[in-house]
Amino acid sequence: MRIVTILLGCLCLLCVGCNRELETESRGEDFFPLGQGTARTYLIIDTSFTAQPSTTNSYGLTLVLDPHYRREVQGGVEADQTGRSLQRLELYRSPNAVKIDTTYTFQELWTLFRGENFAERTEGNIRYQVLRFPIQRGGDWDGNAFNTRQGGPDQQDYVYLSTDTTITLHGTTYTGCLWVQQRKASNVLFDVDTYEVYAPNVGLIYRYDKNILYDDARPGSLLTDSYIRIQSLVRPF
Repeated sequence: MRIVTILLGCLCLLCVGCNRELETESRGEDFFPLGQGTARTYLIIDTSFTAQPSTTNSYGLTLVLDPHYRREVQGGVEADQTGRSLQRLELYRSPNAVKIDTTYTFQELWTLFRGENFAERTEGNIRYQVLRFPIQRGGDWDGNAFNTRQGGPDQQDYVYLSTDTTITLHGTTYTGCLWVQQRKASNVLFDVDTYEVYAPNVGLIYRYDKNILYDDARPGSLLTDSYIRIQSLVRPF
């Protein structure tokens, strides 16, 4: 019951309002700050599905919830194969979402890069161009340009939906935020919806990632890769 309460509470934390848009193009470096020792704590609600039938949700399957806190710490700088300077991003995970101040264990290592034309986050071995410079409402780009797979649920057509969004998370209000739609498509084979919100001088503060994949051999049945993940900033520093 407590886990369900946490999930519902997290879903209610997102309060978005669209204000005036940026009248001119913005370089946008403030939305992707880099600096060794910078740390942030997020609440993660990870929802997957089992094959057991259920009538409590629209997918007809049993939900498996995995709420926990994630600690992200920017480490030192390292060079990639092309000689670019990458900022290390160390990810740590809490045992659960009961307490924010608890023992964290190392989970994995990502990297960050901010160049002249884009900001990049490498998750595992996949490079994503999460922000494009200059920033302008309606600006669009291929966020997964380094991946040769095209079409379907893997297509990453990023677009700035808003350049001046106000969002309240866990009692803190952030203004002048970027709202970046990354994926949004639905048909008989998949239902995907992914977007991120970035705050000036903070960086990523919210991410919603829905990846529902249907089994074409069994209409209406979900594949095991289906999930819904919600990431919200609890502590900015």
